[in-house]
Amino acid sequence: MDEFRPAIALNVFIEPYFRKEILQKIFENLGELPEDLRRELVAEVKDQVRISGFRNSMVAPRALLIRDAESVFEKDSKFSLICLKCWQSLYSQSHRALKQNLADLGFSISEQATNAYPDPLNTFLEGWPEGMDFETLFEKITAKEKDFPLSKDETALLSILLTGYLP
Repeated sequence: MDEFRPAIALNVFIEPYFRKEILQKIFENLGELPEDLRRELVAEVKDQVRISGFRNSMVAPRALLIRDAESVFEKDSKFSLICLKCWQSLYSQSHRALKQNLADLGFSISEQATNAYPDPLNTFLEGWPEGMDFETLFEKITAKEKDFPLSKDETALLSILLTGYLP
């Protein structure tokens, strides 16, 4: 049987600047998140993120919220996974095209990804197609689609989230 990795295993592949970008994007676009995800995120932030001087971390200045949420994101699989689901939902317009590109490149979709990652401790499998890494993936997709709207980091993360596979 394949061995699943927890959601926080993804942190190995996320540069600190990009982790901050992920959290900024989520908190700047709270109103655009689906209601169920927003509710779950707010509950997790209130429960997990502690900011000195604020009983409710959601009302803290955004820079403080992001800084303190980042440390929780790195250590807590449940918090990390809800943040990743929120971030992924903000790119829903790119899902279909990217999924098609990934299928064309030999990627498969895990059962966890198909079921919206029900368990934060058993989230990702390992195993991208042979010879595929973040750089190669981005090069192949942008060669095929000249006006591809995502950055290399966004493409890599969204590819992991859509397939359920770590490189």
